[in-house]
Amino acid sequence: MGGLEVINVGAEQYRLGAWRGHPTVGYLVPLTPPERLSRVGLERSLGQLSAWGYTEVLTAALTAREQQVFVQWGFTLYERLHLLQHDLRVLPPRPTIPARVGAAHRWDRPAVLEVDERAFDPMWRLDRPSLHEAISATPASRFRAARQSGSRGKRGSIIGYAVSGHAGDHGYLQRLAVDPDAQRNGIGAALVLDCLHWMRRAGVERVSVNTQEANARAFALYERLGFVPVEPGLAVLRLEIGRT
Repeated sequence: MGGLEVINVGAEQYRLGAWRGHPTVGYLVPLTPPERLSRVGLERSLGQLSAWGYTEVLTAALTAREQQVFVQWGFTLYERLHLLQHDLRVLPPRPTIPARVGAAHRWDRPAVLEVDERAFDPMWRLDRPSLHEAISATPASRFRAARQSGSRGKRGSIIGYAVSGHAGDHGYLQRLAVDPDAQRNGIGAALVLDCLHWMRRAGVERVSVNTQEANARAFALYERLGFVPVEPGLAVLRLEIGRT
């Protein structure tokens, strides 16, 4: 299965598909508040994923309230995530970097995914559908790339990218990746600040981002730029479909 599909079970909605292109791991995103989720809706969703050939399921990053619901249905912890927020009141100066930050386009997506592949472990890499989901997750979005200075926009010149968006007064930094060979040059900070300045101009009041607990470098970057950890954090949960 290539993309993600939304299914309706009564008043409930779930987004289903592959976990970042993985052939045997399905992806489940509840689109309904946790208090309105039911066992019937979950079983219908898991049945659809099983019919598509997936043998295990990972959830989206869930809040503590959502986690309680899924744990009682047999899901277990896969990975904990830090949740951080920024109120946009004070932004540090933009760093001088050996790159230029500008718009990323649809034709840049293959190069962007190459950067993503180099920057993340296999289970956290994006594929085309999950990149599209990140870009289209909010009513307003911003897709930006850092290109090597003097590259004149060639596809292979992309060394970092960021996806952000907002819904009303709440913004989200959906994805940030910098090629490992280009890290420690301020490129990640420049991409994040580009997103934050855009959202502040749009009237956003707070911005959220999450990152793996093991990703100390990303956590330090966000704190340095003014993000504050929020407790409790988020978590991705897992279930082997045959055990429901």
